Amino acid sequence: MAYEKDVHFWSLILVVLWAFVLPVESAEQGKPKKPNKKKQKIKRTKWDDMDIGPFQAYGLEVSRGGTLWRPALKGLSIKLDDNASVCFDTERLRMAVGWTGGFLKLPTGRDGLAGVPNIVGDIAFRTSMTPGWAGPEDEWAEPDPPIIKGNNVYSMGPLPRTWAKWRGHYSHGNRVVLSYSVGASSVLESPAHANGIFTRQFEITRSPSKSPMSLLVCEVEGAMGTITNNVAMLEKNGIVTAAAIIGTGVELRIERGRVIAGIKSLLPTNQFVIALWSGRKEELREFQDFTKAKLKLKPLSAFIKGGPAKWPELAITSGKLGLTPGAYVVDTITIPEKNPWNSWIRCGGFDFFKDGETAAICSVTGDVWIVSGINESLKELKWRRFATGLFQPLGLKIVNGQIFVLGRDQITRFHDLNEDGEADFYENFNNDISISNHYHEFCLNLSSDEAGNFYFIKGGNLGPATVPHHGCLIKVSKDGSQMEIIATGHRAPNGMSVGPQGQITTADNEGNWVPTSRLNLVKPGGFYGHVHTAHLTKVPTDYDKPLLWLPHQLDNSSGGQAWVTGNRWGPFEGDLLHLSYGKCSLFKIMKEEVNGGWQGAAVRFPLKF
Repeated sequence: MAYEKDVHFWSLILVVLWAFVLPVESAEQGKPKKPNKKKQKIKRTKWDDMDIGPFQAYGLEVSRGGTLWRPALKGLSIKLDDNASVCFDTERLRMAVGWTGGFLKLPTGRDGLAGVPNIVGDIAFRTSMTPGWAGPEDEWAEPDPPIIKGNNVYSMGPLPRTWAKWRGHYSHGNRVVLSYSVGASSVLESPAHANGIFTRQFEITRSPSKSPMSLLVCEVEGAMGTITNNVAMLEKNGIVTAAAIIGTGVELRIERGRVIAGIKSLLPTNQFVIALWSGRKEELREFQDFTKAKLKLKPLSAFIKGGPAKWPELAITSGKLGLTPGAYVVDTITIPEKNPWNSWIRCGGFDFFKDGETAAICSVTGDVWIVSGINESLKELKWRRFATGLFQPLGLKIVNGQIFVLGRDQITRFHDLNEDGEADFYENFNNDISISNHYHEFCLNLSSDEAGNFYFIKGGNLGPATVPHHGCLIKVSKDGSQMEIIATGHRAPNGMSVGPQGQITTADNEGNWVPTSRLNLVKPGGFYGHVHTAHLTKVPTDYDKPLLWLPHQLDNSSGGQAWVTGNRWGPFEGDLLHLSYGKCSLFKIMKEEVNGGWQGAAVRFPLKF
């Protein structure tokens, strides 16, 4: 009987594979209605009740006075205390905005899939979507800046690596330490807040070249700027935004309504603090007094070696063994819907560790969990929360014992520095993917080949592509340093695989230009039907044919594929399997090559999920 671990493996796929097919709920407002005297009820989801941790990677938007501002498309929002938060733009390495009054209101459209978090509170300071650090020649104009059209923003990717590079962030208790490079210099930065004053603590390891370094601190359009007693002030309409340096080797200057910090120190390592405050001018004295105080701060390097465990408790569930007679059965891996943090677990990717009894699972609401006890009995499944705050993670792969997770912003490689069962360093393995604020362009799946390269697909925005990677199958090199497009023309491709001989398959979901679900055997440079994401100079009149079409009544929403690589599936060794999350079905794919072209058919397994 083809059972044992391979059957457990496929059962887990079918249980945890996350579905896009959800009740559609528009995030837009309808026609104006007559005023209602009753207080408008704020829509909530289970996400609002979840302890998401001290940070959340996502885009961010601010709605004020009928206008919409997007501080960042790839932002890391950090909760500094119960009253203050900041958002760091990981593409342009700038502190995009700081606010007081709370943290985030998470999106609610399509149960949180559509929409962008909003800030809760009032803005204290902000910067426009430009580089946070000047370039190698002390310039501020980046070669390929984001495009802003009305309420929409389109980013072609992060700053060039010779300019600056996001390395990731460390989590130490509730403290977050940002890590990035500027030129050849290494930067650690940690934001904080106390008594109405924001601080940014820096530890910079300078490169031997000692090239100039200039940092954007804050800006107020149309403000009058002055510097008095080491305090830079931008004043407008009676409100002052003030900045000061606590430490040596750094000088402030004002340029066109922007406060700039010039790093003058030539020491191998320079540590200093930038303090920020906003308020009425007559209240400035308290900030001035703060800037004169001597701060006793630990070096940031003390917080990058692993911190105390935040989620030591285990969530325990019991699985269910399949009882239906037959060669293939379905076991159920039970998710801990009730857990100490109210984590809303909606599985978006998973993979097994080498022992075959332990797996890592990512949830689209931002978590990564590790579950053990996946054995012949499933009596005690132990769930441990491993990481939080990711940006719509929809792919996970374990390579050499390390967990890699695909989010909309980047591929993250996790490091448990003190081996306490929780991630301490969220490393940016690659964040070259382009992005806009459109909800539909999820980054989906994460696969790897025998050489160690990674693959995933970025969805389209349902209309004409506005960024270079809409609808593309992407390859990332083994070391994360290179990214390239392999194929185009995908619409909503929630499924792919890489076979043992390097074969690549993708599956797309029906919609515009895709009449029904299709399964593709991909060739490099191929175009797979969705005209809006062809990325060609001329509109194509034909497309690369699929391996097979899947009629709506059999598969209305395609999922992933996998290859049978062992002999425990009976006669199907070496075959391709396909999953439908719309119909909760598993198919065996039969394929043949005829005169250089491929064709196939699908046979559904007699299983119920």
